[in-house]
Amino acid sequence: MPIIKPNSMQDLMTFIKEHWPDIENGTYDFYIDDDWVPKLSEDTLRVLIGHCPATHNVLASGALPLWASEILARNAATSVRQALAVNPNTHSSALAILAREQNFGIRRWGPGVYDSLSSNYSDIASHPNTHLATLEVLSTDIDEYVRAAVASNTNTPSRILEMLAKDNVINRSYGHFIVQEAVALNRNTPAGVLETLARHADGGVRCTVAINPNVPTAALEVLKKDGDFRVSKAALAGEKCFIASAVYDSELAPEVKIFREYRDRVLARYWSGQILIEVYYALSPRMAKFISNMPMIKSGIRRFILDPLVRIIRRKYPF
Repeated sequence: MPIIKPNSMQDLMTFIKEHWPDIENGTYDFYIDDDWVPKLSEDTLRVLIGHCPATHNVLASGALPLWASEILARNAATSVRQALAVNPNTHSSALAILAREQNFGIRRWGPGVYDSLSSNYSDIASHPNTHLATLEVLSTDIDEYVRAAVASNTNTPSRILEMLAKDNVINRSYGHFIVQEAVALNRNTPAGVLETLARHADGGVRCTVAINPNVPTAALEVLKKDGDFRVSKAALAGEKCFIASAVYDSELAPEVKIFREYRDRVLARYWSGQILIEVYYALSPRMAKFISNMPMIKSGIRRFILDPLVRIIRRKYPF
């Protein structure tokens, strides 16, 4: 089957009109641009969804009407359903369909999971459009990654977070209490739950409580004196981004704010990101002190490392 790349959306619609019988018989397929998706008419969308599978991944990644999202949520191709799962525009009803997936990777498309189709870490359980009823179902999922994703969702209500705070299953691959760590990092977790998790026997859980900007003051003071080096360092670090602050000469610099938001809203949602944060707080104070006294190195880090990272984060995340 030849796959055609129209020069414009108008060329696409003209070709469909002139060759409709051949398209219906599977003679032609198309490559389309993602910025066309929100502008496509309902008739054109129905043709592409019904007869042109080469367009499905792009369609699933765009802003679709409700009916189109629901159809693609049942698409036979896993890559299409995955693209829909990571799309922030996906409707809640389509997410509810995907939440019933037998494929764990779609229900929890994110925590610790990387796919070559996308570098965007997201999932149904942590998706901002997921309905409360769907979150309730997923909060009891058999996969601990799914439950951890629910725990990381800022729309998850307190009563579900309180329940998940008691989920002490240890991930067998990595030895982490990933659900409890996700609860500890959620900014909406009730103070009482954070105080309880601050007394957890596992240092990793206590460390994630220390990173939460809403941890009660009394609990934070205890964590600052914690016997676990990681925990005390995280508690003492608080909201600081040591290296970025040293490079940009201020904790209030807009670039530092970008890195802080990326830490709290993206990295902190996943166990791998939590480990990275822990390592950062263990090493960065000494590195920041060294950088502060080396103007040439500081300039190089800003120009070739941090500034490009800021641009990438800004493009990808609307902080």
